[in-house]
Amino acid sequence: MTKSNGQLALPVIDGVIKYITDECFCHGLGELGVQRMWEAWRYANYQRNAPLTLTRVKNLAKRMEPNKNEHYRSDNSPSVLAKVLPYEEIPEAIKALIDSDPEGIATIEQANEWLRKFLFIHPFAYGNWQIGSLLHNWMCGTLLTPVAPANFYDTSGFADFQETRIRLAAGASAYGE
Repeated sequence: MTKSNGQLALPVIDGVIKYITDECFCHGLGELGVQRMWEAWRYANYQRNAPLTLTRVKNLAKRMEPNKNEHYRSDNSPSVLAKVLPYEEIPEAIKALIDSDPEGIATIEQANEWLRKFLFIHPFAYGNWQIGSLLHNWMCGTLLTPVAPANFYDTSGFADFQETRIRLAAGASAYGE
């Protein structure tokens, strides 16, 4: 997976870039979203052997959106999720989730359940899905060979979202190639 000089091999980078562009495409993010998710992935990859902490989650979120994720979201703005936690409860809830021993996650199902809780808390103003997806791969040890986590979004209004997820799961590009 790595070259003798410690750099990642090209097939690893290609797989990560495909994962990032597909995740951003599914959520309507453009080139800037891809660039920011790449920076967030680089941070997570650098930290991948360290325990997941609140500080690391916040640092990851800042890389995904430096201007909007400096702090937790400060309103109950609509989300594609049917329901999110009221913003007043975010600090306590996210701390409890991080303190729930994410290092003890041993299966994809456990990581999916952790991600579902993270998305319900919806702690940041921007990029919660992308942040959660990176955290999911961090906890599963799959940052170098990322996998798309379970979809917890209400996709009404996103007609091609499920079809895209199916194509991604089959190994195709989100762009239908």
